[in-house]
Amino acid sequence: MAVKAAGKEAQKGRASTIDRAGGRAGKGRRVVAKASRKAQTSGKAPARAGHPDASAAGAERSCLVIVLAAGEGKRMRSNSPKVLARVAGLPMIGHALNAALAAGADRVAVVVGPGHDKVVEVARALCPQAAIFEQAERRGTAHAVLMARAALAEAADDVLVLFGDTPLVEADTLRRMRAEIAKGAPCVVLGFEAKDPTGYGRVLVKHGEVTAIREHKDASKKERKVTL
Repeated sequence: MAVKAAGKEAQKGRASTIDRAGGRAGKGRRVVAKASRKAQTSGKAPARAGHPDASAAGAERSCLVIVLAAGEGKRMRSNSPKVLARVAGLPMIGHALNAALAAGADRVAVVVGPGHDKVVEVARALCPQAAIFEQAERRGTAHAVLMARAALAEAADDVLVLFGDTPLVEADTLRRMRAEIAKGAPCVVLGFEAKDPTGYGRVLVKHGEVTAIREHKDASKKERKVTL
């Protein structure tokens, strides 16, 4: 797994954090930048606001976490939204909320699909203060984030965007990403090294800075050799 600070070519304006890692990361994870190596496992119960794991340093900066949870779960051949699939005793979204709160989130927004009442029920049970937003049309990740524009309108020092179906991202990783933003990075991207990156998007890096995130179908032959 890799944490890299994105350069101005990739992101201008307000600082934000994008989570691009998840349960498919597999082996060969590594942390780049000034973060130390740490195993990525989690089996804790969902954290609440004021969770003792939240770092004191993170508490000095306000933090909004947007959890994207509008996926249908069709590729999993399930009748339930994929974020409700249970991993280590919790729905996957529970692990995402757990990590967000333990990393010091002051506010949490959850973006759900239409008719996903069960996702709303579970999210509010695990994180009662969560604001819920609906993405009626599937128009991509950026569009999903914009559904939480009301939450974004209230200023926050750090904005983290997490996927509700990536349960292996730990609070410590999110804290390290927030630390990079606090140092002045306009954007931080979390990714992973894949032995076979076929089908995955690629994080393109030049001189230690992220310059682009390219979908596999849009990548050149050279870019497809990138494993990050």
